[in-house]
Amino acid sequence: MKPSAKPYYGRPYNVPVSQLPLCKAAIKEMINNEVLREVHEDTEWAAPTFFVPKKTPGVRTVSDFRALNSMIKRSP
Repeated sequence: MKPSAKPYYGRPYNVPVSQLPLCKAAIKEMINNEVLREVHEDTEWAAPTFFVPKKTPGVRTVSDFRALNSMIKRSP
């Protein structure tokens, strides 16, 4: 991280009630596959995430990491 980086907490997007079961199932699957892990305490860092319905049953998870990516110290 860059030395001047300050914690970023993006406002979460709303999830439509009709997509809520699919979104919860997608999150549970990512936790089971160890892509995500549950955090039981508050955090200063968060990126807004939303879900896009797929043509097949399910949803695609999309996160907006632009603000977080701008704080990464890149090696040339």
